[in-house]
Amino acid sequence: MHDLCRHAADCIDRGMGSLELQKQLLNLMEALPTNLIDYYVAIIDRISPALRWETYCLLECICRSNESTHLDELSSMLACGSFNSFKRL
Repeated sequence: MHDLCRHAADCIDRGMGSLELQKQLLNLMEALPTNLIDYYVAIIDRISPALRWETYCLLECICRSNESTHLDELSSMLACGSFNSFKRL
């Protein structure tokens, strides 16, 4: 949804008419993956390769936690992602 809104705003800024804008947005929506796995792959592909491991670590911690995750815990979660053995924990 965010991408569609951003694209629409860019098109409007360029002076695109409503019919052409509608066509552009429909083309974007038709290009979206139709199954959930492909959609997740598309999301992950948009994450910078340099940040993928950190993103993975954060998402794993948040998804697997039995409790609410708080902002002040994120740096500890990221630090765990750099450990290569349990001794560092």
